[in-house]
Amino acid sequence: MTHRSRVVVLLVLAVFAVGANIAWLNPRPGFEVYRTHDRIPFMWQYNADAGMEILSAAYFPHAFERYPQRLNRPLYPFAAHSIGNAIGLVVSPVVDLSPLQRAGLGYIVVKIAMHLFAGLALVDLLSRWLSPRAVLMALTLTFLHPHVIAHIATFHTTDLQVLVPIIVAWFAVRVAEVGPRSASTGPAGSTDRRLYRRRVVLYSLLTGLLMLGKQNYAVYLSVLAVALLYRRWREVVVSLAVHLVPLPLYMVFLRAAGLSYGNNEIEAMGQGVWVTRELLRSHPVTIVQTLYDLFWRFTRNALFYHRTALFLSVLAVPGWRRGTGGRLPHLLFAALLYLATWAQFVAVRRFDVVYLSADVSFVVFGLTAWIVMDRWPERAPRYKAIVARRGTILAFAVVLGVVNTLSFLHVPWVPPRDQATRNSEVLERKLGEVESRSDVVQ
Repeated sequence: MTHRSRVVVLLVLAVFAVGANIAWLNPRPGFEVYRTHDRIPFMWQYNADAGMEILSAAYFPHAFERYPQRLNRPLYPFAAHSIGNAIGLVVSPVVDLSPLQRAGLGYIVVKIAMHLFAGLALVDLLSRWLSPRAVLMALTLTFLHPHVIAHIATFHTTDLQVLVPIIVAWFAVRVAEVGPRSASTGPAGSTDRRLYRRRVVLYSLLTGLLMLGKQNYAVYLSVLAVALLYRRWREVVVSLAVHLVPLPLYMVFLRAAGLSYGNNEIEAMGQGVWVTRELLRSHPVTIVQTLYDLFWRFTRNALFYHRTALFLSVLAVPGWRRGTGGRLPHLLFAALLYLATWAQFVAVRRFDVVYLSADVSFVVFGLTAWIVMDRWPERAPRYKAIVARRGTILAFAVVLGVVNTLSFLHVPWVPPRDQATRNSEVLERKLGEVESRSDVVQ
């Protein structure tokens, strides 16, 4: 294991430890917390949908009949259900775990694994343009963000808002690396072409699976747009077709289980379709004004999410273009990703949700780390001496981690045992409904 891989592992485990024990910070005063354990405040849930999510995993897929809101997001429930059952089977000679306990353990494994994978992908992705110190700074900015701390141990898919763009962008770079060589001749060229095609198919398939976790399409559409601009027509068509394969397979699976596919975001919340049903039917002036207002509203959300890093990333663009050999496709991708994320923000129609701007965070934090750790030291010898010291990144991570962790602390402080708890009778009733349905089907 390399040094940077160890850093990723340690960072993810540290963030998970904070997120799993966040009850000690009194993070959401007045909220009726879902206690995963009556006395031990570990993995307590402060998201209103957490109960629905864990039931969907514990009784996958039949819980979707009671909770159809997550029919279109089966990735986490399926993974947590499968891993949890495997854990339950291994420990069955010692202890008999309930479906909820198995699902909880499965969720813990899934969450840690997804963040580890995304962290390793981010390191490998940014290493192409940033120094090792800058890469570690970008990693720290990304994974010590309050959004990640809040959701790494939450039974929900909200963390995918950050993780999916990182992974899909890494997929795209891995494809592009062998793409230019695919036109070469001879045995090597033939090998490159086969590798190129395999990567297009494999990464498109994996992207389709990620979209079954959260339909976070901004980064994928940005990749396709850049490919179209460079006339990679065949690859775009193949990628679009392959990435759709998991969806019909999942629909067949649901049909076999006696369920029908549905998309609650579209059917109940009107996400996406409101643009054609309402916005585009307005007066042209109203359309332009609405889109203009929403663009600046999105930009304000992006500023609130990224803080000073957004300004630093914009400041870094000209120097990065000249100083690192960044090609035009990289700049096009960054610009298109921002616009696509804004378009996704408009389609989702949840204009007060700040984290919907998080798709661009790996670009913003990458550019910020570059200008702070690579660009500025070139022009200021004294500053270079400071950032070159051993322990600088560690000190930065500790300070950032403490500050962002304390942002969850509310006073007057309420100890976990005194925090409001969800009505146990309601929880038992919901559990009984799901269990009875599962027993009937089985």
